[in-house]
Amino acid sequence: FNTLTGQELWNPSRCCSGGGGKTPVVHAGQVYVRDSYCTQTNGLVLNANTGTTIRGFNSDRPPAFFGDLALFLQNGTLRGVNTQSGQVLWSFAGDGGLTSAPLVVNQTIYIGSSSGTLYGLNSSGQQIWSTNVGAPIPPTDEFNAILTTGLGAGDRLLVVPTETVLAAYG
Repeated sequence: FNTLTGQELWNPSRCCSGGGGKTPVVHAGQVYVRDSYCTQTNGLVLNANTGTTIRGFNSDRPPAFFGDLALFLQNGTLRGVNTQSGQVLWSFAGDGGLTSAPLVVNQTIYIGSSSGTLYGLNSSGQQIWSTNVGAPIPPTDEFNAILTTGLGAGDRLLVVPTETVLAAYG
């Protein structure tokens, strides 16, 4: 949509319409949409100006970005992918139960696990920090009419909602 007038600029037609509604993410002139049907991937990268398909991608949660690095979580493994080529540069499985959408704060990638472990990674996907927050970190639920949770940051705090507590790190 045109940000000034609200006029529709493009609306790509796919083989299926209606329903869905997973959170899209915009980065560097590209729209990352995870409601993809009739493709080999569960997501599509679209040109933000034209709606033209650039390539596919796979991610169970909304992706995050660290410069030219896209962060996709799929099947409990976080992957660092080059945004220009789509090439997987690294992967991180943690304890095998990664669940949260990734979040980048102050040059650190954060990702939570169903075990309650919160991980901090550098841009090369190497673990540089971890802690147990005391309760499982639930996945983001984009389909049901329940409260959607996710890691957050601001005012020098990293906020981690869990199943039973809200943890904050400064």
